[in-house]
Formats: sequence, structure tokens, C-alpha cells
Amino acid sequence: MSLAASQLEEAAHLLSPNITYTVPAGNALSGVFRGPAEVKRHLIELFEFSHETYDVLKFADWMVGESHVAMLQDAQLQGNGKIYRGHQLFLVTFDENDALTRIEVFFENQEAANRFFSG
Repeated sequence: MSLAASQLEEAAHLLSPNITYTVPAGNALSGVFRGPAEVKRHLIELFEFSHETYDVLKFADWMVGESHVAMLQDAQLQGNGKIYRGHQLFLVTFDENDALTRIEVFFENQEAANRFFSG
């Protein structure tokens, strides 16, 4: 089991059984992932694609609401001889038990993300 997979197993209790994770269309890792198993599988594919090089360079900003958190980060990934670096906005929603029910990611430059994740 890779480091990423073992860390995801440790964090699995944070996911609601009804979690939905949305990644914008346009590349091989895009889609809507429903339920903890699909979300974990997607994240493992992301870490494998980038050879576990997903590096958050800076958390640029946070906005916290009663049931939402918006996080702006600057990150870098490497894979297949390419490097992606840019800002992503994550919008995360929690339920009354503080379990993650929705994750949405938005890329600063969707075209650059699509080129990187095209394989």
C-alpha cells in the first residue's frame, strides 16, 4: 500500500457515506465521484499519476462558514515528464456530524490542468 493510500485509510472516517467530489471536466481525472470508495479511489489515482508529488506550496486564503470551508492553495504536481503549478480553490461542505459531504475543486487555469492530467 502506498503512503497516499495508507493516509487515505486513516482519514476515511472524515467522509460522509453520501460524499460527492467534483473535479471539472476536460481530463482523465475529471468526474463526479460519489461515496467514500469512489473518492478514495480517485485520490489514489491522483497521487499515483503524480507519483505522490502533490505539494501544497502555500495556503493562500481560507474562508470558513457554518457548514462550508473555502480554501485557496498554490500547489505543484509532477508526472509523465510534466509539471503543473497553479492555484486551486476547494469548496468543502460538512454535515451536522462534521463529516465531509461535498468537495468541489476549481482550477485557476483549467486548460493548464487539462494539459497536465491528459497523461
